[in-house]
Amino acid sequence: MKLERRLLVSLLILLTLSVSFYPLSAQIAPLSQFARTLDGTISVHLPAGWMSQDTATSVFTSAFAFGDNAASLQELLGTLTGGETALTTPHSNGLIGIVDTRLTSGLSTQLAITSLLQGIIQDLTPQGARILEQQSTLLGGQYSASLIVVEIPARSAKGFVGVFETPLGIAEVSLGAVPQRNFDSLRPQLEAILNSIRIPAEEATAVQPPAVEPNPVAQPIETAGGLIRSPNHQFSVGLSANWMSHSAAIEGFDDVVAFGSTQAAADAITTLITDGTGIETFAGVGGLIGVVDTTQLDATQVTAATIAPLMQQLLASIESGEVQVIVQPADHTFGGAYPGQLALTSIGYLGVLFANQQFVIVLVVTDALDAHQAEMLAIIETIRIPAADVGSVAPLINETITVRAAQDSLSVELPANWVTLDFVATNDAFAFGDSDQAAQTRLASANPQLAESGAISGLGGLILLYDAAAVNLDPAQPNLTALMDQVVSGLQGQGYRVIEAAQPVTIGANTGLIVQIAGTEQGYLALVLFGDQLAYITATGTPNNFARNDALLLGILQSIRVPAAAASGGLGGLGGVGSNATPTPPGLGGLGGS
Repeated sequence: MKLERRLLVSLLILLTLSVSFYPLSAQIAPLSQFARTLDGTISVHLPAGWMSQDTATSVFTSAFAFGDNAASLQELLGTLTGGETALTTPHSNGLIGIVDTRLTSGLSTQLAITSLLQGIIQDLTPQGARILEQQSTLLGGQYSASLIVVEIPARSAKGFVGVFETPLGIAEVSLGAVPQRNFDSLRPQLEAILNSIRIPAEEATAVQPPAVEPNPVAQPIETAGGLIRSPNHQFSVGLSANWMSHSAAIEGFDDVVAFGSTQAAADAITTLITDGTGIETFAGVGGLIGVVDTTQLDATQVTAATIAPLMQQLLASIESGEVQVIVQPADHTFGGAYPGQLALTSIGYLGVLFANQQFVIVLVVTDALDAHQAEMLAIIETIRIPAADVGSVAPLINETITVRAAQDSLSVELPANWVTLDFVATNDAFAFGDSDQAAQTRLASANPQLAESGAISGLGGLILLYDAAAVNLDPAQPNLTALMDQVVSGLQGQGYRVIEAAQPVTIGANTGLIVQIAGTEQGYLALVLFGDQLAYITATGTPNNFARNDALLLGILQSIRVPAAAASGGLGGLGGVGSNATPTPPGLGGLGGS
């Protein structure tokens, strides 16, 4: 217990005593902002403008960090990875975590709370800390808690540390101020934050969406060949020529465009943002893009470091019983130029990007995610900041269709004019491409007997299906990491290089691993287990065309279903599991590639 307690205490020291607060003259702000973890375990009310983010530690099964600005939040997150406290200006932050039950195994609830808190006090004392107050209280009017107020003069820090019982187990909270003289003036606010904690989290509907003043008449904005420029020309987006768009006035935003595959969809997206209703009757594809009014932010928040906490806040505001996060936020370079994060929900995509010292928020939703996912990603990828000149961004002219392999063994959403090669029934192989050559050469990289070999060109991909047992995978406990390592090692031996290391991916309800790789082909390779079938999937371009088609290829990957009602993802031209030492045409090979 002692080693585990010290780990917990050292974490709390970093959290509680590197935390920070406003100058003495600051006014206490109301807790007008609701924040919650993506897994729905923790929620808290914070002052407007505060940042929050899910995090992970070895001590907590779920943890939520928050701070009064991006710098204080990043400082806190840095301490969790062993960083040194560097922020000396007045600031505030804190952390809530649900303690891993392994740390309190064998102890009664009260004994565990007492032991944890006494351990904290014992380990803080040698560092010059002074315990100023200690009390038993009912946190939030419902959680039995032991709470202390601690001060460490050497760090100019003062704050709360609490241990309390919740329906999900024992939880810890740390919340404090730098410098310590701010603590007394801010104490009412800090106590209000503590008492707003809920485990499990409150429903996200506790947050009211921003007020919207929609245009009385929805008119297209400078529509020219599918290129839509925002009213103030701060951004543009490419849409199909027959789509509709209009401007909207939303509090907190400078420049906003709403759009849809129909006029009704464009109007409905505004209603959805206005009062949070209408998603159950929404039809088609609709979206909204807006530039955040940065005059409402502290100057220290206008940096790329704010992307992640801003994304967390946005997800928390839309997640509900009807809207769930399918793919957690991940770093994404929009249009091959703008850094940001992209997340996939059950109704569509949510993105945050940062360019020209501006944050741009994009939301694209649909009532048929499987059918429109690739198209939605392609739209997002056409965003340009500032607005592009007419003709500089190609409009989206290709409709997408769902292609089904023989016997409904798999399906994939592709542009209508793409070519497919279906050998699933006889060889468990399916290839696709923007031309016959693109599909042929990718299939030949895995099975030269089925297609014409040659130089990889254009855009395309490959889906190979294997019996899990045949590749030594236990569906109950699959070790995809070892298999992916084997694949990547073989490709590196052929001269390919890893651009983005393997990371988890969720396609439909199925999980797997995805890696981005570059060589003759450049793009995505994924291994996904569907029941007792392993799907080896690729979606690639070439080094010359991948960047501008990244979103399209990723959308195709995400649209794969095995069988036609399930999901999978991948990378083009990577070959197949059964590849052997016999040389094959240039391409990414497969699971047996070397």
